[in-house]
Amino acid sequence: MIVVTGATGNVGRPLVRALTEAGERVTAVSRTTLPPADLFQPETLKPAVDGAAALFLLVPGVGAGLDIDALLAVAKAGGVERVVLLSSQAVGTRPGSAAYAPLRVIEDAVAGSGLKWTVLRAAGLASNAFGWAASVRAERTVAAPFGDVGLPVPAGPTS
Repeated sequence: MIVVTGATGNVGRPLVRALTEAGERVTAVSRTTLPPADLFQPETLKPAVDGAAALFLLVPGVGAGLDIDALLAVAKAGGVERVVLLSSQAVGTRPGSAAYAPLRVIEDAVAGSGLKWTVLRAAGLASNAFGWAASVRAERTVAAPFGDVGLPVPAGPTS
């Protein structure tokens, strides 16, 4: 079984769908699912990870304030053998940035957990484009942190 955190959002919802369509057993969790799971209260994840083989970890924001060690301990106790963390390209491209320091700590904890792990450092996700709507309408511009670097943004589904 695979546990997907953030299962009601723009990443989690399609991931749950893709995994179930591929025949995987999935437990979808978020703060609004029943039972709810709040990553900032790791013990609430216990029922979801009991007997799970893998955990897809999508942390809110940059994960500031998250007790990642406690969360990984709950996952291990439940039988989780692999963690896949959705991180950010900024952890690698701006390693000294205080804004992304919490994600660096989470990445390091996952890598040092003794579990099998994968860290996905996503660039712009297609859903991020909604944040650009106002500046595109008003100024016909998209602001990015690197003025001289093109950002890869995946295309949405085609019909």
